[in-house]
This record gives sequence, structure tokens and C-alpha cells, in this order.
Amino acid sequence: MAAPVIERRGVLIVDDDALLRDMIAQVLEKAGFNTVTAANAIEAIGLTRTANPDAVVIDIDLGIGPDGLQLAEAITRESPGTAMVFLTNLPSARFSSRPSATVLDSVAYLRKSRLATSDELVVALNAVLSERVTPEQRHDQHAGDPLAHLTTAQLEVLRLVSEGLSNDQIAELRHSSTRSVERLFARTLEALHIDPQQGAARVHAARTYILATLR
Repeated sequence: MAAPVIERRGVLIVDDDALLRDMIAQVLEKAGFNTVTAANAIEAIGLTRTANPDAVVIDIDLGIGPDGLQLAEAITRESPGTAMVFLTNLPSARFSSRPSATVLDSVAYLRKSRLATSDELVVALNAVLSERVTPEQRHDQHAGDPLAHLTTAQLEVLRLVSEGLSNDQIAELRHSSTRSVERLFARTLEALHIDPQQGAARVHAARTYILATLR
């Protein structure tokens, strides 16, 4: 059973999935929290100013617009005392569109696929509100990431390849040359022990990334 809520606190829930957003709100309301919800970062910033929540539960992938990591940074600048829980499908912030981003030690990081019960979210909220985050609330720090040995640049190019982008498109996004991307991707294949001469090397690399995000 989840630990009791310390006191009735306000929580902002930010997720672009309306059904999931409402389900989380119901769970937290039942646990004794007051909740407000937002579908994107713009809505969330407005609610942060008007509702002044004690904590926020944020998905990292919020669709079009700023992602959850950027939202968290904005909230921290405006309301430094706001507690935070990332609730996401990503194994770590390294798998986001900004792989160099970091998650503060005071923040909980929960993977949706690893939650056995909704009680774990309540426990995580209590932990960040009391500033007592434990390893159990940091799924991004658990061992077993098959891509942990990749550099930030290698992980980024692998993510873009998994999204179906060509080397030319990746070069444009990275503001670099196609040749530089080709060299970077070749080093990434080498790090993954994928033979670049095999016909499906690019598909194999993309599959490796996708499966890693599903672990």
C-alpha cells in the first residue's frame, strides 16, 4: 500500500495523452492530492502561474512544442521550489531529443512500463515533496541500458535513424555535413557491433534503439 500523502498538495499533470492524463488525475485525487492537468508545455506554464502547484508530473515527449525536459527547466526558473516527477516511456533523458540533458537528483524519474501499481507514483510524489528521493524512484539510473556505452552524439544519430531520417536530413538537423554524419553513424554501428556491410545495417541499428526504449 502506498505511503499516506503528507498533506493535501496541488499537483500539475502534464501529458499529451488525454486518457492517461485523466487516469493519473483520478489516481492522485483518490490518494488525496488536488490536481490540474495540461496537454502541453504552454498550457502547463500558464497553470503553474495560476494554480501554483506543489509538484508536477511530466511526460518527456509532449508532441509538438517544448518537451518535458524544457518544461521542467522553465518551471524551475519560475518556481524553484516545485517538486518534480518525470513519468515517461523513455529509459532516460539520454533517449530524448536532447540527449545531453540531465535530471537533478531531487527529481523522481519513473518509466510508465515499469510501474507495477499506481501506488508507486504516489510514493514518488511523497518522496519529491519531502526531498527524499531514493534509487527506487530513479528508473533512469538502473543498470541494464544496452546503449549506455554510446556517446551523446552517437545516441542522437541513432535516434534520428530510428525515426527514418536519411543522412542528409540528419546533417541538416545537426548543422553539419553529410560526410560527418556518415562517419558518426559508422562509429555508432561499430559501437553496436553491427557490420556496416550487411544490407540491413541501418534497419538493425534502428531496431536496436527502439527495443532499448521498450525495455
